[in-house]
Amino acid sequence: MHFFISVSNVFSWRSISATLALVGLLLTAPIAHAVILENQSGVTNLMPDMMIHVDPTGHQSLEDIRKLPAQAFTKPKDTFGNALNLGFTNDSYWVKLTLQRVTDSPNEWILEIPYLGLDQIDFYAPGKAPVITGASRSIDSRALFNRYFVFPIEVNTTPQEYYFRFQSSYAMTIPLSIYERSDFAETAQKTLIVQFLYFGGILALILYNLQLYISLRDKAYLLYTLFGLFIGLGIFAGNGFGRILLWPDWPRWDQISQSALISIGGGFSVLFGRDFLRTRRFMPRLDVCLKILAAAYFVIAAGLLYATVKGAALSLLYKALMVLTLPYFTLIAIAAVRVIRKGHASAKFYLIAWAFLCTGAVIATLRAVDWIPTNVLTAYAIQIGAGLEMLFLSYALAYRIQSERARREFAQNEALNAKNAMVEALRASEEKLETLVVERTSQLEASLASEKKLHEQYVRFSAMISHEFRNPLNNIQAQTDLLVREKKLGIDQFDRRLGVISSAIQQLALLFDRWMQSDRIKNELALRNVQRIQTNEWVRDLVERYQASAYQHPIIFEAARTNAEVTADDTLLQIAVINLLDNACKYSADKTSITVRIVIEAQHIGIEVKDEGEGIDPAHHCDIFEEHFRVNTAHPRRGTGLGLAFVKRIAELHQGKVTVVSALGYGATFTLWLPR
Repeated sequence: MHFFISVSNVFSWRSISATLALVGLLLTAPIAHAVILENQSGVTNLMPDMMIHVDPTGHQSLEDIRKLPAQAFTKPKDTFGNALNLGFTNDSYWVKLTLQRVTDSPNEWILEIPYLGLDQIDFYAPGKAPVITGASRSIDSRALFNRYFVFPIEVNTTPQEYYFRFQSSYAMTIPLSIYERSDFAETAQKTLIVQFLYFGGILALILYNLQLYISLRDKAYLLYTLFGLFIGLGIFAGNGFGRILLWPDWPRWDQISQSALISIGGGFSVLFGRDFLRTRRFMPRLDVCLKILAAAYFVIAAGLLYATVKGAALSLLYKALMVLTLPYFTLIAIAAVRVIRKGHASAKFYLIAWAFLCTGAVIATLRAVDWIPTNVLTAYAIQIGAGLEMLFLSYALAYRIQSERARREFAQNEALNAKNAMVEALRASEEKLETLVVERTSQLEASLASEKKLHEQYVRFSAMISHEFRNPLNNIQAQTDLLVREKKLGIDQFDRRLGVISSAIQQLALLFDRWMQSDRIKNELALRNVQRIQTNEWVRDLVERYQASAYQHPIIFEAARTNAEVTADDTLLQIAVINLLDNACKYSADKTSITVRIVIEAQHIGIEVKDEGEGIDPAHHCDIFEEHFRVNTAHPRRGTGLGLAFVKRIAELHQGKVTVVSALGYGATFTLWLPR
């Protein structure tokens, strides 16, 4: 209390208020830290160190800016990326940098702004004359002859403030970087080599397809050439080469050259898509929309030229060009997908090319409206996407030529073969007309019988696929899904899953062989693969192989005390036992066990398969061995009623039988009996 009373005696209340306000101002104002430049190779990104001031009037001078309080400058909201993205704006922006270097680092540095969408750039270095340059000003105004805006500076060991003023009718993007002078020269040379390799490849594609148009007179190649030419020129202009190589004295044209050329290229791209996808023939309504879209691109290009001549505002046309991106890619995607569905394989290459350009355009648009940061990928997204698109469109054209040539050759061969066959048929008909009628009748009867037999085989095969193949295929799918999930979780069960898949594949092969044997079973042909079989070892091996594909059911094998032998067809016996195992698994709840046992009697040896499933009503014990009979047709486990019929037929072929013991709710026990 005494302290505060003494202070009030020394200072007036007004001075205390002013002091507190000054302290608050100092605490809330952003602190500008100097960027300390050291000996290092490569580029230094200045994005995190910018201090920004917005001038809505556009009339503030450097002296006005220097008089502003510290809080008039703010840091960017987002400091990630390599550039400050501000979108479309009519305001002027001032950027302040505070630079100094360490004692042993060079004093000559290069500030670079690798973006040509800035109409006005005013640079103020301490103790130097201002550099007044920008895209709308003469190329002689640039501090160095370069495709971008670069400013040589001398940095002292004490902090110094540098100021930039920016204004633009296009999207305001400020990528500000600094290099050592030697590093800048090296980086610029490497970049130029890559750029001219890129444009050399684009030029080669254009000339190649122009030559094809001159040779083939196919309009698609002319449209592709025009599309590639204007898109390539647009990218060429957007990278600053047009201004320094082609139109150095036309700043107004250079200001809109990239957008105008790309707009014209977009129009030819739509026309090329119409011709290549043949939308006029396959999709008349969509074709009308594509015509309107192409006209819109050409109108925007004309509007840009008109606005340049009359000095009108350009931002609305730039935005309109970006807005066309959505209908362009939507309509082209719909047309390509529909053509692919109609069986035109060349449209796949077109769709892939479209996807590359679409991705590049979307990235460039998002960068222009400040939705994603600027970096090497986003800055060159259009250039990369357009290059890949032109490459794949060239593939698409080449594939279409090959396909059309193949179709023509096939049609010609078919016509020639038909003509030769007709001549031979006429000659034969003149010589043996009556004999031909008889032979033809016989052929028709044979063809009808063959077709009937083929149909029956097809029906049986379809039934076998539905009935038998589903479980192994489901196992393969399940094991594959588990393998993918375990890999993501870092669990190594590859050998185990591969073993299950291999077992399921073996089961599929066996099931297919069973189908091949179906006629043999039904028609009582002789046993072909008869051999002496040691039942214990044979059944144990079969159960172990089957267990891998039926992992949801533990299978318990109980061998006989003595290893009895049977004489049987190995393949057919496997089919019968696997059918019994399939039914046991199919009609049993998951995790319930299946028991396989060898039963020995005086005259027979039985292979018994017992499950813990839902059981079978004794009233149906005889019916279940008939073909296509199913106890419950609404059962969720689908089947065709062929499995037990096959088991019964195989048993009869071996002079044996099959029996069942079952009741509802108590599972089922099937036994395949074979003579000893």
